[in-house]
Amino acid sequence: MYFSFLSDSEKSSEEKNVYFVSGSPRDVVKFIQSKGQKKALLIGGGTTNAGFLEAGLIDEIILSVHPMTLGQEIPLFKGNEVEQGFDLVDVRTCPESS
Repeated sequence: MYFSFLSDSEKSSEEKNVYFVSGSPRDVVKFIQSKGQKKALLIGGGTTNAGFLEAGLIDEIILSVHPMTLGQEIPLFKGNEVEQGFDLVDVRTCPESS
């Protein structure tokens, strides 16, 4: 299993299979593919998410909605102008915690 992280600066890790990758979203996907991976899970903020969406590299979204406030508005896709439709394939409700 490989873990790739998008970063603005060159970093390194002593952990096996942990890579810091800078560049465009397409560069990151090419790097992941060069390691033999066919799928990747993107966990990012609004800017990172928007870059991958605008490059046409997102084909599925797993969105968790939590009943809590986080303070300020946090955009899912920051500065994104791309309209893209997705199909709702599943909805799950988690049990209430006490």
